[in-house]
Amino acid sequence: MVQSKVTTWAILLVVVFVLASCGQATKLTIVTVPSGSEVAIDGEKVDSPVKGLVVKPGIHDIFATHVGYLPNSTAVEVVKGRDNLFRIDLLTEREFVEEIKPGVPNHGFRIRTSPDTTDSICYIVNISNGEIKEFDLEETTITGDWNKILPLAGFDESVLFNDIVGLVVCDDGQGGYGVCTVGSKSDSVFGLKKVSWNKNPPDWNYLAVNHEEKSKAVHSKNDNEKINIQYDDTVLDSYFGEKLFHGRENGTIFVWNYIDKNGRQTVSSFDGDEVKSLWCGEWALGALRHINSNANVIDFIDNETVATVICTKTGYELVIIKVNPSEIVTRMPIDKFPVGLSVGGYGNFFGITMTFANECAETCTWNQELGFAQTPEIANGSFDSKIGIWLPVGPNQVELRFPNEVPLSVCFEDGKMIAIWAGIR
Repeated sequence: MVQSKVTTWAILLVVVFVLASCGQATKLTIVTVPSGSEVAIDGEKVDSPVKGLVVKPGIHDIFATHVGYLPNSTAVEVVKGRDNLFRIDLLTEREFVEEIKPGVPNHGFRIRTSPDTTDSICYIVNISNGEIKEFDLEETTITGDWNKILPLAGFDESVLFNDIVGLVVCDDGQGGYGVCTVGSKSDSVFGLKKVSWNKNPPDWNYLAVNHEEKSKAVHSKNDNEKINIQYDDTVLDSYFGEKLFHGRENGTIFVWNYIDKNGRQTVSSFDGDEVKSLWCGEWALGALRHINSNANVIDFIDNETVATVICTKTGYELVIIKVNPSEIVTRMPIDKFPVGLSVGGYGNFFGITMTFANECAETCTWNQELGFAQTPEIANGSFDSKIGIWLPVGPNQVELRFPNEVPLSVCFEDGKMIAIWAGIR
């Protein structure tokens, strides 16, 4: 009888403890933007939406994902007796704020030198066809507007801003020189120094490696937003979307890179026998806003290597991919997603030019051994890292060459960091 009473009291105490614990339990609600995102708490996936989930008080790690969006994570503190409601936002792309340079025209450039120049010549290059024209500039400070300069220099009004690059040679009249490259929104500041002229600059034979765009992405006949990637009459792949992504073919392999309307990205190849996946991801929704209607963001470096742009969890990347076996060998973060990509080369150095929807273009240099080349710093010049191809041309010298077959270069001594104008040849 006594043992029965003791057991009864023990059960009652347990019930009271459980009820008391339930009354003190903390609840967690997570609001995700966009709604429907998958959520994990402390590494464990939970049912979505997260509303009134019972958790322990304290710090919890929240991780959210959604197709087409970049994943996001945060830490929240859950406190007893509070309304533990938290919000986590997912972005379609990393925020990029373009630098505003006061005094620089939107489609122009500014040059400031020390001392001021008495004579400056701008060699204007139309990189689409190799046309070069000379234009005399005023004394520095020089502010140039392409809208005014191009007609005065004799260029046709149909020339696009993204096809124009300028190389300016500044002269102080006393043997001091400086050089810089200018595009749109370029702002160059440098000193003029006495230099020796390079009378016999090295002559690089340009090898065009960008291939004819033979393939086309076309709407399927059922007209329901389905787009076919096809080679001749053979449909190799298809996706649902509004943007047309094209591919390239080099005679033996066909490659393509597309993004569907939900933000899934696919990079593939076809060797005549099978379709092979080179890359796939689901973080590309933000890239679509940079594309008006068409894009081609892939090109060959050689028969087994391609350059393309992918959308990763952390943002956009320019990558070099080996086709067989599939492997990313080099990668470099970039700020924006391009609408076009083409490759040109000098020997084993390659210039990868990306064109953007705002009519601007960027070129970077890649070599299998050195990877992506950075712009060297020099004493009396200013070279935009987004223009031209950097090449080693001999002991203690490098050379800047523009894309396509443009016979225009700039050299400088690596040790002394002195700019040398190589001239037009």
